[in-house]
Amino acid sequence: MIERFLSHFLQFVCVRQVLVGADALDASPTDLLDDSRISLLGLDRGGCLLAASILALDILRCSEGLSTRTTLYALAADRP
Repeated sequence: MIERFLSHFLQFVCVRQVLVGADALDASPTDLLDDSRISLLGLDRGGCLLAASILALDILRCSEGLSTRTTLYALAADRP
C-alpha cells in the first residue's frame, strides 16, 4: 500500500522544497501565480492547462512547449 502513495509523497516533498526555497510556503495559489520567481503550471486531471505563472508562460513562449512521455503542452495561442 505504501508503494501506491510513494510517488505522490515524493512529489509533495519536491513541491514543498521549491516553495520553501522561494519563501512562499504560506502563499495562496493566486499569490504563487503572481510570483515572478516561481514557474507554476495548473493542470486539470486531463492535463489541460488551466493557469500559468508569468515565468512559466515565458518559458513556454521561448521553447516549443512542454512535453511529457505522452503529451505535448503548448500555449493556447500557439495552437492551430
